[in-house]
Amino acid sequence: MHAKHSPGSILVQLEKAKMNLTRSTSNMADVQATIESVKSKIQEEKALVEKTREKLSSKRTIISRLEDDLKQMKFMLQLTKKEKDTCNGDPTAISVEIKNLISQRGQFRQAAEAAKLEVLSLGSEIDQIKSGVKTAEIRWLAAKKMEQTAKAAEAVATAQSSILTNSNSTPCLANNEAVVLSMEEYAALTRKIEESDESLKGKMEVVMLEVERANQSKVELMAKIEEAETDLKTRKKFLEVALYRVEAANRGKLAVEEALRRWRTENVQKRRCIDNNAKFKNSYPGLHRRDPMMLDLNGLNLLNDDTCGLKHSLSIGEILSRKLMGPEDYDYDTARTEFSNAKVKVSLGQILNRRLGALSPMHGCEARSWHSSKRKKFGLMGFSHLLKNGRMRQKKSKKKKHIALPR
Repeated sequence: MHAKHSPGSILVQLEKAKMNLTRSTSNMADVQATIESVKSKIQEEKALVEKTREKLSSKRTIISRLEDDLKQMKFMLQLTKKEKDTCNGDPTAISVEIKNLISQRGQFRQAAEAAKLEVLSLGSEIDQIKSGVKTAEIRWLAAKKMEQTAKAAEAVATAQSSILTNSNSTPCLANNEAVVLSMEEYAALTRKIEESDESLKGKMEVVMLEVERANQSKVELMAKIEEAETDLKTRKKFLEVALYRVEAANRGKLAVEEALRRWRTENVQKRRCIDNNAKFKNSYPGLHRRDPMMLDLNGLNLLNDDTCGLKHSLSIGEILSRKLMGPEDYDYDTARTEFSNAKVKVSLGQILNRRLGALSPMHGCEARSWHSSKRKKFGLMGFSHLLKNGRMRQKKSKKKKHIALPR
């Protein structure tokens, strides 16, 4: 059986073969790149396996040393126990040695357990590395198979292109003669092309699956990173709120301390003012009580001509002149100028003697006692009452004299 083909169909097939050849070459380049990456990963994993084996060997040597030390310690403990049973020496020293040996034994046991745990962790790491190496080897074998299939497809494509070029170069095409191919050759070529296409599709599917897995892992990592960032932001917010609360508490504390300090200073000042006022009030009557026999109502001596009482800020002369002369007859300005500018040489007792007569505390003890009691109660108001009583007594004495004369 022979099939006849037109030159147009042959050109179309040649173009298809060229496209397949370019695809196969690009796939071959991708496969070679993946093979190289897999080889590099396998070498890295082999180096890690060697390092872990070295670590395992070192840990095993450490464990063996620790086991030897444990055996020696057990032997020493047995010896010490035997010596304790046999010897008749100091029991306290032996007990101390036994305690030390027991503590050392516990330490060695802890070290051995830690070494065993490290060995187990290293063993798990080695198992993981072995599984990774196996997967890498499987990938490497798959890549090799893909490379072989790609090479076969490339060979088929080159054969097809060479056949088509040869058929185009023959003069039978010029005479519109058909190329004769057997059905078996055509079927073999079509099968090879289909197999190469299927293998390329399978490779592309595998590559796409790997890309999807990588994208999924990338998405998962991005989600984890976002979660970590949100956690960090929330923690920062909580920290900022806590710091703000601490600052507010410190400010409140400082404000309370300042208020307490102000309150204390104000209370101290108030107490000082109260104490000063009390001292001033208590100091003035104490001066009058020194010599009540010789002092008048406002602390002035009636017998001696002393001007110490006129040096107070309150003008006693003004007060007496108001009481005796009345508000109409008294000139305030002249009195102030006289008491402020001129030095008074006349005592208050002499002034009173001139105006009212000889009214002094020398008339008797009763008058003195009555005078002092009234002074305590009334002050200056009691002085006018005393003057009225003096006038009444003078009038009574005059009446008695007039009554006694006719007898």
